[in-house]
Amino acid sequence: MRRLRINLTQAALAERMGVTVTTVARWEQGQRAIPRMAELFFERIEREAQTQGSCQASPEGSLRARKPPSTARKSGKAG
Repeated sequence: MRRLRINLTQAALAERMGVTVTTVARWEQGQRAIPRMAELFFERIEREAQTQGSCQASPEGSLRARKPPSTARKSGKAG
């Protein structure tokens, strides 16, 4: 299974791809076809794992989805 070769759990792959764990499970079981865009994104994740030598990487490692920086400003009164 491709996901296991890069040491990702279904939950980690689902989070990274922006889908549910159920969707990943259905793809793996052949119940649903993987959309072309999802396939391309998964190939990108695989390439990142290979370039980083992270076939041994943990799901919480560098393949984890990055969150955009917060745009919230700290509250406080101007003097």
